[in-house]
Amino acid sequence: MSKKPFYKKKWLIRHLVVLEEGFVSFIIKILVQNKELFWKREAFTPKARGEQICCFFQCAMVWCCTGGEGHQVHQKGFLVIKAEAKKAGSLLRRLHFPEDEKKLVWLPMLLDSYAIADTGVAVAIRDEGKKHNKKLACGKGCGNCCEHQKDLPLYPHELVGIYWYVSEKMTPLVRDILRFQLEKHKAGSHCPFLVDGFCSIHPVRPVGCRQFNVFSAPCAPGEDPFYTRRHDVLEPIAEYKDRAFAAVIPFYNFKNVRDLSAAIRLIRGQIMNIQTFDWKKLVGIMENYDSRTSKQV
Repeated sequence: MSKKPFYKKKWLIRHLVVLEEGFVSFIIKILVQNKELFWKREAFTPKARGEQICCFFQCAMVWCCTGGEGHQVHQKGFLVIKAEAKKAGSLLRRLHFPEDEKKLVWLPMLLDSYAIADTGVAVAIRDEGKKHNKKLACGKGCGNCCEHQKDLPLYPHELVGIYWYVSEKMTPLVRDILRFQLEKHKAGSHCPFLVDGFCSIHPVRPVGCRQFNVFSAPCAPGEDPFYTRRHDVLEPIAEYKDRAFAAVIPFYNFKNVRDLSAAIRLIRGQIMNIQTFDWKKLVGIMENYDSRTSKQV
């Protein structure tokens, strides 16, 4: 038997296509495409069969959750939602940076993870609206949570994305303002990426920021609705949270971790806080990038 972890098995890494003819045909195509792997003698061991059943179950869950919408297996072996939405209310969009994704192996994973998280948030908001007739209070230009929240979670893979976006993709004017804020930032102050009331890293903002949504009324100055009106705070869907983490597992290059849930727990254990993080290193990265680009010119 192969010693590779379950989530790195070759038969999980095969790309799947958008299927309109239904889930049965979907499974048949998996079997046909991978027949040389599925029908080897060692594939009939209980452990291998269990892994195949887990794979089919995961495919079925995604199929049901997306209403049969297109989905694919990421090149590293994790299910992600495709960007194209075919009908009104379907989900969701994925950002694309084609040239950068060719150069940075971690970037497609990060963007896939964010697309999954955004899809989960959209599904949760939709469900709350249908079940409880709740209206989302968050909107463009509302930065109360960025100013008053004390714990804004951040993970290493998200940190790398922020480093890249700020140093290479941000407009010069915003970048200059942000550089000043990062230099002056102190632990406990508001999010340093809040510029003139707007999130300057919105395309690559962490999953924690994406998932924090409030219904009924915007947060009052200084309010943490998690404690003042917990019923108005969106509860993220656990399945999408786990799937978002699963998409970036290859980034961490875990050794001897054979279980998907164990890998996700290891990632969760590396949580940091945006407010207490030392962002002066990012200032140095920005300066190094400026120095390199000026020499090229």
